[in-house]
Amino acid sequence: MASSRLISSRTLSFTLLVLSSIVSLSLFSSISFRQYVHYPKFDRLSDPSFCSPEAYAGGNWTRKPRPSPLTSKDGVLAVSGFEGCASSREVGWHLGTSWNAEDEFMKLQWRGNASSYDWLPGEGCGDYSKVDAEVLVRQLVEEGGWLILGDSISEGHFFSLSCMLYPFVRATPDYTLDPWHFDRAWPQNLYLNPASPIVSYINLPKGFEVETTPLVTFRRVDLLLGKSQLNSLHSSKTTSDLPLFSDEQVWDLDPSIYLPQFLAPLPEGNYRTMILSTAGHWTTTVFSGFHNDIEEQGNGLRDLLPFFGEAMDSWVTEVADALDKAKRLDEAQAAHRQRQPKERQVVVRAYVHGHDSCHSDNVELGGPLAEYQGLPRNWYNWGWISRFNDVFEAIITQRAHPNINFLPIDRPALLRPDGHTQGDCLHLLTGAGILEGWSEYISYFVSHLP
Repeated sequence: MASSRLISSRTLSFTLLVLSSIVSLSLFSSISFRQYVHYPKFDRLSDPSFCSPEAYAGGNWTRKPRPSPLTSKDGVLAVSGFEGCASSREVGWHLGTSWNAEDEFMKLQWRGNASSYDWLPGEGCGDYSKVDAEVLVRQLVEEGGWLILGDSISEGHFFSLSCMLYPFVRATPDYTLDPWHFDRAWPQNLYLNPASPIVSYINLPKGFEVETTPLVTFRRVDLLLGKSQLNSLHSSKTTSDLPLFSDEQVWDLDPSIYLPQFLAPLPEGNYRTMILSTAGHWTTTVFSGFHNDIEEQGNGLRDLLPFFGEAMDSWVTEVADALDKAKRLDEAQAAHRQRQPKERQVVVRAYVHGHDSCHSDNVELGGPLAEYQGLPRNWYNWGWISRFNDVFEAIITQRAHPNINFLPIDRPALLRPDGHTQGDCLHLLTGAGILEGWSEYISYFVSHLP
């Protein structure tokens, strides 16, 4: 059905039912979501060949016809389809080569096999094709760049992009200068490489500076809202004297900081798309004010979940207001521009949880799953991640802002228990096609937006 949003196969009534049923379980029984502005509809589904996020995620992993064997760590870039990586941030960790020497034989088999699969989208994706690196670079320059917000999973997405787009881009900061002293809050950027021949035939927008205008920026934002905002929201909903937060470290950033960055004009900014994901740090070890000892309630996650809904509702309203103001300003300045820029878009990617026992030999060498099999144990908040995603999607669907989009494209990652870095079973491997698939589909998706 055509509408102003690419609505999931879970219908609007279902998502709102999910949200209302979750909220009814909460200590915050007085939650009332905002009455939203009704936006004019934009039919994104008029082309029957358009590959919706649900159709994309409904596919399967297929083995490449002639995958290259990996005989040494030095060959990991080639089997991953990269010429190199622009980012110098924990390169071996992201590429999955940080194993011990005694494990070399088995790990080489695993790492080569992990890069031996392609994602084949599901039915209805006849229009879909993977984006070429040069085409994506041109898109990021000529149509506008990406601001990626999120935790270390989103940081992995940024690193993967730095490999996909190499050697057409360069990255900052240079972590090789002092690899032991850095702040995860530092912005990471990809810029057009001035030495690349692609510069000579890209149509640079007026005001674009090759040396200083970023194509892609990553900012570490674990919760999407700042702690001060969340404390104020919490105090307005409860009379509890318990502090909301524990001492567990998170990297928070207020929207009043990153929204002006997203909307900044050239040459400081040229962003068109803000890509984000959150849920991984919404735990009761961070939000200790919600913790309890009732395992059936997720040790407090049942009550944290509707507060997450309140927070994301507030976030969507703040972002929508900023987008609307920026659009009015753009329209007022339209007469003075050589060409009309594309509208800014916000893309919320469904969060992805980890897998159990992902580093056993049978899992690492077993390749992709045909169907997601669930979690045998509830690590952290992993068993609740789908509910966090449902709440966020329901709020975005209810808002129906034409420039705020939810992409439920988590299934390809859920089918890859073999696709994790060596450090844990949460972070995703660059070069396995999972992170690269996010970039490929997001590029496709935003290219179909006004």
